[in-house]
Amino acid sequence: MSGGYQSDVIISGGTKVLFRDHVSHGVPPGSGNSEVELSQPYTLSLASLQINEGIRIYTSGSFSRFNNKTLRLYIGDEEVISNTNAPAAAGDFVMEAFLYKSSLFQAKGWATLLINNREGDVRAINPILQDPDNPGGPEDKVIRITGQSSVEQPGSITLSNFIIEQI
Repeated sequence: MSGGYQSDVIISGGTKVLFRDHVSHGVPPGSGNSEVELSQPYTLSLASLQINEGIRIYTSGSFSRFNNKTLRLYIGDEEVISNTNAPAAAGDFVMEAFLYKSSLFQAKGWATLLINNREGDVRAINPILQDPDNPGGPEDKVIRITGQSSVEQPGSITLSNFIIEQI
């Protein structure tokens, strides 16, 4: 393990950790109000998942005070969940998503985002894994976490954990 990144580790119960970033990352200086990566992205090989197998994505961290911030989770090009509609001023967040391969062409799941222990947002996830007219196999999906501040404020969002497990 180097730089806080870890991959392909079996933990108790047989769960396989595909990716783990446990080093705190914040919105860097000079990013203004641009959307920035809060961790190294992870590329999920969907061909490695069997039907009815899936992944669990877990992230946690904190928001600093004084301005509006936005946190987003992407799977491929799809924004899975974010707090864009309800920007948070300060506090903690926990985001979790489950995604199961339901067929060669489709996956299903859900994502939740809790901010400051308030009632969370839950959304369905239904990404297309493969175009049925293109039998070349499922496309890999890049999983990434981004942050954005309404004004220049380094460290306005700090990601403490980003874990992806195969379930």
